[in-house]
Amino acid sequence: FQYNRANFMFDRKLRQEREYQEQDMRIQQFLLYRDDVRDLADLTIAKMDTYLMIALLEIGCCLDLLVEGVIRGTGTEEHHKPPPEWVLWMYVISLAE
Repeated sequence: FQYNRANFMFDRKLRQEREYQEQDMRIQQFLLYRDDVRDLADLTIAKMDTYLMIALLEIGCCLDLLVEGVIRGTGTEEHHKPPPEWVLWMYVISLAE
């Protein structure tokens, strides 16, 4: 056996550095996955915050309709104006879903 020990040791050192670099890259990739999951969760929370306000307005209209039988419009109690037509359509669409 005649081999070049210095060349062998050099190759081993390079192989070890490459393996460490691969491990570092895997760690960085995992951290990117964590950031992606965190971003998706934040996006979902932001969407739910937006839907919450709309849902509360719709629930208020539905409760008015169920309890009093009418959706209140604007004006004094003696002179109720009918609500805007889009409010009634929003209620009908929410029932259809």
